[in-house]
Amino acid sequence: MSTPGSIRRDAVTDESVLARAQEALDGFVSATKDTPYEIKGVFFSEMLFVLSAAGHGFTGPVLESGRARGQSTFVLGRIFPDSKIISIEFDRNSPDVPIAEERLTPFGNIKLLFGDSQKLLFEHLKPDSVVIIDGPKGFRALRLALQLLKTGKARMVFVHDTYKGLPTRRFLSHHVPGAIFSDHGPFVERFRSLDEHCWQAFDTEGRLEWQPAGVAEPSYGPTFGCLPHVPGAPYRRMLIKLHLASFVARMGKSFSKLFTHRGKN
Repeated sequence: MSTPGSIRRDAVTDESVLARAQEALDGFVSATKDTPYEIKGVFFSEMLFVLSAAGHGFTGPVLESGRARGQSTFVLGRIFPDSKIISIEFDRNSPDVPIAEERLTPFGNIKLLFGDSQKLLFEHLKPDSVVIIDGPKGFRALRLALQLLKTGKARMVFVHDTYKGLPTRRFLSHHVPGAIFSDHGPFVERFRSLDEHCWQAFDTEGRLEWQPAGVAEPSYGPTFGCLPHVPGAPYRRMLIKLHLASFVARMGKSFSKLFTHRGKN
């Protein structure tokens, strides 16, 4: 079995993740074959992407922000059975909470917390941690990811809902070194069959793409962005650029709403 240290030295690229995913596929299918899909959950191919980027045999800490009905948490418990998994949900009163708790009770390696992940993640962050952010969303998620990487403890951070066409996706592609995405063409072509039940749950009328309103370029699924830690990368400078990009995006939305309102009058 690989040690976390040896996994850290492996390059995390589209090509390396594709190769690792092929090697890990049989084990992944075996670990998840009896796993039902819950709506609002992360796709199975996206979770294979997480496993392959982290490295088969990874046993370090896994932190999750945003649990919903526990779909991704359940799969994490299956594919990282030797890892300590801490899952954080903000809303203790969400109707999803009892569903997640019932599903996750059998896992002895999963700890469920409630509260602000922007505080709790840093309290529980250990060296060589893998972090998954599925809440907060948008630029807030990117800010949290970069802050975690800046500590040097997070080995990599995954940010969900980074599909094509979003300002956040463009920022990651242009300003964050090493960022790769689960909607990479060859990865999707090879592993999209894992998501048959996911697409049925979304009732997409056979469309194998993800294109929310206002986004011109389709992605495959909601999409994970993987941000591996890059030693010496200027994360402080990236955070400044992120602040500016967030401001520009907010202004763009404001102007768009203003002109739309005027056009209706």
